[in-house]
Amino acid sequence: VKAYLNLKMPIITIDHIIDKSIPSVTSDNVMGGELAGRKLIEKGAKNIIHFRGPSMLITVVDRARGFYQVMDEHNVDVHSFDLAFKGPDLNDIEMFIKKHPDVDGIFCSSDIIAMYVISVLKRLGYKVPGDVQVIGFDNIELSEIILPRLTTIAQPIIEIGEVAIDSLIKLINKKELDEMHKIIPVTLVERDSTKK
Repeated sequence: VKAYLNLKMPIITIDHIIDKSIPSVTSDNVMGGELAGRKLIEKGAKNIIHFRGPSMLITVVDRARGFYQVMDEHNVDVHSFDLAFKGPDLNDIEMFIKKHPDVDGIFCSSDIIAMYVISVLKRLGYKVPGDVQVIGFDNIELSEIILPRLTTIAQPIIEIGEVAIDSLIKLINKKELDEMHKIIPVTLVERDSTKK
């Protein structure tokens, strides 16, 4: 943070708050976790796994916080396992699912993780969403192409970019920002990996 501040130039961080004194624009990751949790509960899931991204990332922590708030409200125990965002280990996923064979709902901290999870579930003979419902996070293009099409949390990427540029221009022009840390709402995109 000191290195950034020593640059003596306008800075906006996107997707992370690295310091209270540096303005940021992020999507509402806590809200995203809540939306995913509510959807799984609403659709009857009781034996839930949460495949997280790396726990040291603020975005992962916030998504988990929102998700666990909902699970706590409904007295549902969650089994959690940390994976890499890119190229998660299929053997780890398989081992963890085999440890919890009665799983009926899975929330993944990213769509990539969710796609790996669906692949493992199919290989193990589970039907998605009949046996196990899966929700991802990010709404990447592939989430609409894989089968079943992935229910996911969509981040407003274009809006985040626009707000970041508007804020940066204000800072360049030595104007004050309306909000130091702008948080933009996310939405649940319901597709075929959760029950209708």
